[in-house]
Amino acid sequence: MTRSLTRARRILALQEQLHRVEHWRLLELQHRAAELDRERQELIAALNDDDALAGLFLDATARRLVAIARGADDVARQEQLQGERLAEQAMQVACAERLEERVSLEARRESEKKALGEVIEAAVGRANASSPQD
Repeated sequence: MTRSLTRARRILALQEQLHRVEHWRLLELQHRAAELDRERQELIAALNDDDALAGLFLDATARRLVAIARGADDVARQEQLQGERLAEQAMQVACAERLEERVSLEARRESEKKALGEVIEAAVGRANASSPQD
């Protein structure tokens, strides 16, 4: 395997790994958004409960709902940015794949040229050996 093919494959492996990392980060943000939504729904359900104690914690619950809303907005912005980073990384992977394909094709062509040269050289050598010597 040629040095350039080895490099191209290493670049591709690195780009794929970076893409996976960005994807994991996006999944973490989506998980966090789901947690915030679940917590918001639980607080709203507690407020809608006819429990007499719910009124005692109304101010604290309202403050927590506001904090959750701010957190959800922040996570949504981060999710948007992470989606953009993930798309950029996907483009990098595609470029690395094309590079690896091109270098692999070049290496295969060089190998075929070398093999053809050896076959031609062997055929010429046999033809010279079998020709009558004067």
